[in-house]
Amino acid sequence: MAQWAASGQTMTPLSYNYNHNSYENLLSQPLDVVVDASNNIYVAEFGNGFISKWTSASRVSTISVASPTSLFIDNFENLYVSDVNNYPILKFTFVEQTGVAIASGVYSFGIYVDASFNLYASDSGNHSVFLWPLGLSDGVVVCGGNGQGNRNDQLDSPQGIYVDGSGSIYIADTNNHRIQKWSRGSSTGVTVAGGNGNGRNSNQLS
Repeated sequence: MAQWAASGQTMTPLSYNYNHNSYENLLSQPLDVVVDASNNIYVAEFGNGFISKWTSASRVSTISVASPTSLFIDNFENLYVSDVNNYPILKFTFVEQTGVAIASGVYSFGIYVDASFNLYASDSGNHSVFLWPLGLSDGVVVCGGNGQGNRNDQLDSPQGIYVDGSGSIYIADTNNHRIQKWSRGSSTGVTVAGGNGNGRNSNQLS
């Protein structure tokens, strides 16, 4: 893991634990990272099957999650985790080490919780984005859900998502090599980046 500053790069130190015959500060297939208000770093280590918590010096604790892919921390320091192969989205409170399933049935590589604590999750398998309003157990499709494709009302294996203050959803539409913006209540998205095939040109994403 590397922290970049304006003046250069600081690397987390690497050490070998001879007592346990393992590297203490190695990562295994990190897929996402979030930082809390105290600058602690949480990493979704897919290869290790856990969420690791890091200070500026080293890994200090882990939370067991079989297949973590996406993380989010809300304003109350609750940690949300997508467990992709078991399909739930888990919520860990600030004091608890055991997660509670608050949503299920999505193959998600991107989650987001807005200021009203509504949960959004991409579903790469069903080419859609789901919303779980606070307090409800059933999610509703708010983006895509019209099959796999590249029309403006379709997505193809969406992954990362972001929701702005007006409720617009930005989606990394992975296999369409584009970023889609869906305004609140809209049935179609608008391409705001890429959408011109797979490539390295200034108007492409890869």
